Amino acid sequence: MVDEGLPESSIDDIAARAGVAKGTFYHYFVSKAALIDALRSHFSDAFQASVVAAVDARPPGDWDGRFEAWIVTATEAYFDMHALHDLVFHGPAMPQRQALDDTDIVRHLAALVAEGQASGAWHLGGEEPARVAALIFHAMHGMADDALAAGRSAGQLGPLIARLSKRMLAG
Repeated sequence: MVDEGLPESSIDDIAARAGVAKGTFYHYFVSKAALIDALRSHFSDAFQASVVAAVDARPPGDWDGRFEAWIVTATEAYFDMHALHDLVFHGPAMPQRQALDDTDIVRHLAALVAEGQASGAWHLGGEEPARVAALIFHAMHGMADDALAAGRSAGQLGPLIARLSKRMLAG
């Protein structure tokens, strides 16, 4: 199913892969679109939970540590869950243009950036924290996609993205 994609998979294929009867599929989902929505929610919830836990594990005033935890954990989570991500976020069921900056995970990063700026740890040069967070998120997402396409591992990508992004936060 992951290889051929959900749009090409029939309900019969999906039910067989899950080891359930077709009727069981319909007991939980009214359509393939409902399944995709549920999988998107599952991905987003798991992704955000791992990032929030990593940030919360750092002391409240450790802005650089909290920021690096956000970036490194998000990068690693993206690598770990990229097959599910690609299945539910790429393809005909998802519009090409999407407002990634209007997602819970980017709003979480924007809040972190705003709190760091308010504490005086970072200087955004007059830029809005939400726009800075969207830029950082898109950079992380793009660099991770490039590494995945090249067959590289997450390796030191998260720390690199954190280092480069912190330069921007320093004003």
